Order: sequence, then C-alpha cells, then structure tokens
Amino acid sequence: MGANLGRLFGSALLFWLGLTLLLPTLPLYLDEVLGASDSQIGWVIGAFALGMLLFREPVGRLTDERGRKLGIQIGLIVLATAPLGYLWLEGIPALLVLRTYHGLSVAAFATGYLALVTDLAPAAQRGQVLGYMTLAQPVGVALGPAIGGFLADQGQYELIFSLSALLGGLSWVVCTWGVREPERERVPASRSASWGLLLTPRLRTPALVFLLVGLLFGSLQIFIPLFIKRQGIPMNPGLFYTAVAVASFSVRLALGQAADRWGRGRLITVSLGCYWLAMVTLWWAQGVPWLLLAGGFEGIGAGLLIPGMAALIADRSHPYERGRSFGLCLGGFDLGIALAGPILGNLAAQLGLREVFGGLAGVALLALGVYVLWIGKNPRDSLAFAFRNRPDAYRIT
Repeated sequence: MGANLGRLFGSALLFWLGLTLLLPTLPLYLDEVLGASDSQIGWVIGAFALGMLLFREPVGRLTDERGRKLGIQIGLIVLATAPLGYLWLEGIPALLVLRTYHGLSVAAFATGYLALVTDLAPAAQRGQVLGYMTLAQPVGVALGPAIGGFLADQGQYELIFSLSALLGGLSWVVCTWGVREPERERVPASRSASWGLLLTPRLRTPALVFLLVGLLFGSLQIFIPLFIKRQGIPMNPGLFYTAVAVASFSVRLALGQAADRWGRGRLITVSLGCYWLAMVTLWWAQGVPWLLLAGGFEGIGAGLLIPGMAALIADRSHPYERGRSFGLCLGGFDLGIALAGPILGNLAAQLGLREVFGGLAGVALLALGVYVLWIGKNPRDSLAFAFRNRPDAYRIT
C-alpha cells in the first residue's frame, strides 16, 4: 500500500504543480495581454469553478460506479489539453467555454483522488493519511505560482501554458501505469442524479461551509495579483501563494498523527478562524509583510480545513457513496468560487479591492458561525463537537 500511495502522491504533485502555474499569471495575462476589464477577468476566472460545479456530481457518480482511478485519469487528460487553448483563443466568450472545460480537471481529479485515498487508508488512521496525502496540493501551490510568476515577469506566457499541459500529461502517465485501485463494493450504473444526498443533515452543513469558503478562496485567486499590482506593492504575486502553501504544508506535517486524536471538530473550527484572520489582515494590508502574514493565515486555514473536512465527509458516508459525497460537498466549494468572480468582480469595480476583503472577513465569520452551530443535530451537540472533540453524531464509518 505504501508504494501505491507514493505513486498516487507523485501524480497529485504533478497535477497541482501544473494547475497552479496559472494561479497568479492568468489574471495578469487577461489584464496585460488581452486588455480585459475587472468584470471580464472575474467572469473568466469564475468560469473555471462553473466547470467544477457542473461536473462534480456526474464525476462523483462515475467514480462510485466505474472506479476512482477513471475519475483521476479524466481530470489529468483535461489538464494536459486545456492550457493549450490559451495559446490560440483570445475572445472572452471562447475563454469562458475553455475555462469551464478546464474546471473539469479539478472536479474529476480531486473527487477521485480523495475517494481513492479514503479507500486505501485504514479507518483508524483516516485523518492522518488524508493529511499526509493532501500535502501534494500545498507543495504544488508552493512551487507552481512562484515559477509561473517568475515566467510571467519575463512575458513567457506561451511557456507557462505549454509547461502546464506537459505536467498534466506526465501526471497521467504516472497514474495510469503506477497506481492500483483496491477491490470494493460498487453501485450499479444509474442515470439518476444524487442531489438528494445534499438534503441529508450529515452532508448539508459541510456543503454550506464549503460554499462560504469557496467565496473566500475564489476571491483570493482572482484579486490578489490585481491588488498587489494596483497598490504598487513590490512583490511577485506568486510569493503570496507560496506563503499559503508553505504554511499549509507545515501545519499538516506538524499535525501528523495527532490529526485523528485531536479530532475533526477542533481542526475545522481553528481552520475557519484562520480564514477570518487572513481576510482581516488583507483588509488592513499595507505592504509585503502584511500580505505574507495573510498568506500564512490562509495556509494554516486550508491546511487544517481540507483534511479535516475530507475525513468528516468520509466518516459520514457509506463506502459505496463516497465519490458522490465528496463530489456534492466539494460542489459547494465550486459554487462559492463561481459566484466570487461575477459578484465580487462588480463590487471591486465599485468599492475597491480593499473593501471587498473587508466584506469577506464577514463571510469568514459567517462560515464559522454556521459550522459551530449546525454541524451536529442541534446547537448543543454542534458546539460540543466543534470545541470539545465530542463524537460526531452523524458518523457512519
């Protein structure tokens, strides 16, 4: 199992590295090369999340019916092809279609990856294994934006898009010939959707929390490079995402085996508090140290939230529905990112980017309130789970 997980981790590292090369560079490319407005940039970046949202549920169902590895491979094929489209397309409508297709990469890869890791991990060590295996994302984010930002400073946008596609192809090779999927119970193929799972109390609140966090994440993805540029701050935008990734990596590595003992409830509570601190810091930011501090807070938040919520969703799902459960809950995250572009892009044009970050501090506080009051069967159970590590009332496996 160790070698299998190692190869799966390597495939994930290449995926996130290829994907995040575009994180600080695409908004600048749209602004500097294509001359897009703030609103158009918001729509184009947000279309990526629309693709994730559209494909999460069918891909989640596919991974339950046909296998986790197939979902991962679909995501990698998209990553290997979509970046090449930026070399040829210039019109905003065409870029909206391309970004929607590009969003399938994360919808398929992340859903299949989390479900496969959960299948491979012993139940008693689920939080620990998920914590270690999701380290591929912050490592990729630490390197990808820094490399992409450096190349963008040289105007090497064609190289950035080509390198992103190449890394996607290499990841597909590693996954296809290096990763084995264990035998498990599968559900029969069905044409019906699985949206009814979101109405169940065990998944409703995690999806809502992901929706609010998606608003925060989407806003940072879109506006940080523009904020740095317009405030005249002498900083490579990729360094913000590097600070996020280093903090995320460090907190997951430090937590290690304590993840399962400390409890999902406390991890998620602290993570949402860190997201609030990140937004407040950006609201007050005056220079490079403020931005790096905000990136550190966001990194700690993400480093605790992703493995904590993944373990929580796995605990609350039957093995035969894990793909759909991950897909639907992460669909809330996708919806938040999709809304961040068009809604906050217009607000940024009217109020300014700094004021947008102030409003997002309120969104982070709302996410924390929803979680600590609604994650259990009633507010009392929710508070006990969120702060005192009491048992999860909705745990199945």
